[in-house]
Amino acid sequence: MLRFFMIVSIISILSIALIRKDEFLSFYAQHNSLSTNIKATEGRDYVNTDNYANRQINFYYYIPIKVQQNKKQINPILILVPGLSGNGEAFTTQQFKDFADKEGFILLSPSFNYDNKYSEIDKGTSYQYPAVWSGITLLQMVQKIRDLGYTVSKFYLFGFSAGAQYCLRFTLWHPEFCMASATHANGGYPIIPTQANSIKYYITVGNQDERYRQENALKFYNTAKQLGINACFKEYSVGHSLPDEQIVDSLNFFKQVQNNQTLVIPK
Repeated sequence: MLRFFMIVSIISILSIALIRKDEFLSFYAQHNSLSTNIKATEGRDYVNTDNYANRQINFYYYIPIKVQQNKKQINPILILVPGLSGNGEAFTTQQFKDFADKEGFILLSPSFNYDNKYSEIDKGTSYQYPAVWSGITLLQMVQKIRDLGYTVSKFYLFGFSAGAQYCLRFTLWHPEFCMASATHANGGYPIIPTQANSIKYYITVGNQDERYRQENALKFYNTAKQLGINACFKEYSVGHSLPDEQIVDSLNFFKQVQNNQTLVIPK
């Protein structure tokens, strides 16, 4: 009789354990399904302007899971400005998205339009001159990200060619909005800082690019160093193109700035 009761007790305990196991597995499967369904948010929006070539400026944004889960904390935002009349969404490659996912950066990339019909660049009114109109436009785009409920830090800016011109000029226009800038092959007219600021700069150019672009990059870098601005410079073995190596170095540069590390640029 005692053996019978012992066997019944063991069976009962095992049955309860199996039920609990099934409940646990069911809960885990449900919870795991919910967590894997959380995805990075990407979207498209626009801002209207009075500029004849940019009545409506589209922009693309990417908000990784890490940022969504910490919506109210101050999140870094990386502004990506493509080359002349470049498409912001196309410029935001997977390389940038992987960085954003890992480091918790919001990405925003505008699609400015350049129309040389009236030689805007010679008049200093094209979008490469943020102090005229396009800087306010970028601030309106960032505000739309804030309106989604996100708190953003000072800006990290990345630009190529005409986008590099834009980024450098923006940092000099309103340095208080900016944390760091990485630019490659800034063309147009020379851009030279006139006073010190606390922004970190990574200035690069192709050593096979047009001479004036090489000179522009060096002028900015040398003047920045004379003013005591924290700036790094590097040449890449390319013409007027944006090599993957430069993007990797720029993203490492941003990571170092974000983590308050000593800036080290690979030779």
